[in-house]
Amino acid sequence: MLKLYKYLYYRMFDLLQLFGKYDLAWSTSHGLALFIMMFIMGLLYGVKEYLNMPIMATIGISVFFLIHILNYFLFLKNDKYKEVIEYYKKEPKNRKVIGRLSTVTVMSVIIYSLF
Repeated sequence: MLKLYKYLYYRMFDLLQLFGKYDLAWSTSHGLALFIMMFIMGLLYGVKEYLNMPIMATIGISVFFLIHILNYFLFLKNDKYKEVIEYYKKEPKNRKVIGRLSTVTVMSVIIYSLF
Protein backbone atom coordinates (compact mmCIF):
# COMPACT_ATOMS: atom_id res chain seq x y z
CA MET A 1 0.00 0.00 0.00
CA LEU A 2 2.85 2.37 0.81
CA LYS A 3 4.47 1.64 -2.55
CA LEU A 4 1.23 2.60 -4.29
CA TYR A 5 1.08 5.84 -2.30
CA LYS A 6 4.69 6.65 -3.24
CA TYR A 7 3.86 5.99 -6.89
CA LEU A 8 0.87 8.31 -6.62
CA TYR A 9 3.18 10.97 -5.15
CA TYR A 10 5.55 10.51 -8.07
CA ARG A 11 2.72 10.73 -10.60
CA MET A 12 1.49 13.98 -9.04
CA PHE A 13 5.07 15.33 -8.92
CA ASP A 14 5.63 14.42 -12.57
CA LEU A 15 2.37 16.04 -13.61
CA LEU A 16 3.08 19.26 -11.73
CA GLN A 17 6.53 19.45 -13.30
CA LEU A 18 4.84 20.16 -16.61
CA PHE A 19 3.31 23.38 -15.25
CA GLY A 20 6.37 25.11 -13.82
CA LYS A 21 9.46 25.07 -11.64
CA TYR A 22 8.12 26.21 -8.28
CA ASP A 23 8.41 24.28 -5.00
CA LEU A 24 7.31 20.95 -6.43
CA ALA A 25 7.69 18.93 -3.22
CA TRP A 26 5.21 21.06 -1.25
CA SER A 27 2.92 21.55 -4.25
CA THR A 28 2.75 17.80 -4.73
CA SER A 29 1.93 17.37 -1.05
CA HIS A 30 -0.88 19.93 -1.37
CA GLY A 31 -2.19 18.34 -4.55
CA LEU A 32 -2.13 14.84 -3.14
CA ALA A 33 -3.87 15.93 0.07
CA LEU A 34 -6.51 17.76 -1.98
CA PHE A 35 -6.98 14.77 -4.27
CA ILE A 36 -7.50 12.35 -1.37
CA MET A 37 -9.79 14.82 0.41
CA MET A 38 -11.96 15.11 -2.70
CA PHE A 39 -12.07 11.33 -2.99
CA ILE A 40 -13.21 11.00 0.65
CA MET A 41 -15.77 13.78 0.16
CA GLY A 42 -17.12 11.91 -2.87
CA LEU A 43 -17.55 8.80 -0.76
CA LEU A 44 -19.24 10.80 2.00
CA TYR A 45 -21.57 12.39 -0.52
CA GLY A 46 -23.13 8.96 -0.99
CA VAL A 47 -24.23 8.92 2.65
CA LYS A 48 -25.20 12.59 2.83
CA GLU A 49 -28.64 11.78 4.27
CA TYR A 50 -26.91 10.48 7.41
CA LEU A 51 -24.40 13.33 7.76
CA ASN A 52 -25.04 17.05 7.73
CA MET A 53 -22.84 19.52 5.87
CA PRO A 54 -20.78 20.80 8.85
CA ILE A 55 -19.79 17.24 9.78
CA MET A 56 -18.81 16.46 6.18
CA ALA A 57 -16.75 19.67 5.99
CA THR A 58 -15.02 18.85 9.29
CA ILE A 59 -14.17 15.37 8.06
CA GLY A 60 -12.86 16.76 4.76
CA ILE A 61 -10.65 19.37 6.43
CA SER A 62 -9.40 16.82 8.97
CA VAL A 63 -8.47 14.37 6.20
CA PHE A 64 -6.68 17.18 4.34
CA PHE A 65 -4.51 18.03 7.35
CA LEU A 66 -3.87 14.40 8.28
CA ILE A 67 -2.67 13.67 4.75
CA HIS A 68 -0.40 16.72 4.94
CA ILE A 69 1.13 15.42 8.17
CA LEU A 70 1.58 11.98 6.61
CA ASN A 71 3.16 13.51 3.49
CA TYR A 72 5.54 15.57 5.61
CA PHE A 73 6.90 12.52 7.39
CA LEU A 74 6.92 10.26 4.32
CA PHE A 75 8.29 12.67 1.72
CA LEU A 76 9.27 16.14 2.89
CA LYS A 77 11.21 15.54 6.10
CA ASN A 78 14.90 15.13 5.24
CA ASP A 79 14.03 15.39 1.52
CA LYS A 80 12.90 11.77 1.27
CA TYR A 81 10.88 12.65 -1.84
CA LYS A 82 14.12 12.74 -3.84
CA GLU A 83 14.58 9.00 -3.32
CA VAL A 84 11.03 8.34 -4.54
CA ILE A 85 11.52 10.52 -7.62
CA GLU A 86 14.85 8.88 -8.48
CA TYR A 87 13.36 5.40 -8.06
CA TYR A 88 10.48 6.00 -10.47
CA LYS A 89 12.34 8.29 -12.89
CA LYS A 90 13.86 5.25 -14.59
CA GLU A 91 10.55 4.14 -16.15
CA PRO A 92 10.27 4.11 -19.98
CA LYS A 93 8.95 7.19 -21.78
CA ASN A 94 5.78 5.49 -23.10
CA ARG A 95 4.85 4.36 -19.58
CA LYS A 96 5.41 7.91 -18.35
CA VAL A 97 2.95 9.28 -20.94
CA ILE A 98 0.38 6.61 -20.07
CA GLY A 99 0.84 7.40 -16.38
CA ARG A 100 0.27 11.12 -16.97
CA LEU A 101 -2.87 10.48 -19.01
CA SER A 102 -4.18 8.05 -16.40
CA THR A 103 -3.55 10.54 -13.59
CA VAL A 104 -5.37 13.33 -15.41
CA THR A 105 -8.27 11.00 -16.26
CA VAL A 106 -8.71 9.71 -12.72
CA MET A 107 -8.47 13.20 -11.24
CA SER A 108 -11.00 14.51 -13.76
CA VAL A 109 -13.47 11.72 -12.99
CA ILE A 110 -13.21 12.33 -9.25
CA ILE A 111 -13.61 16.09 -9.64
CA TYR A 112 -16.53 15.62 -12.05
CA SER A 113 -18.23 13.19 -9.66
CA LEU A 114 -18.33 15.88 -6.97
CA PHE A 115 -20.55 18.08 -9.14
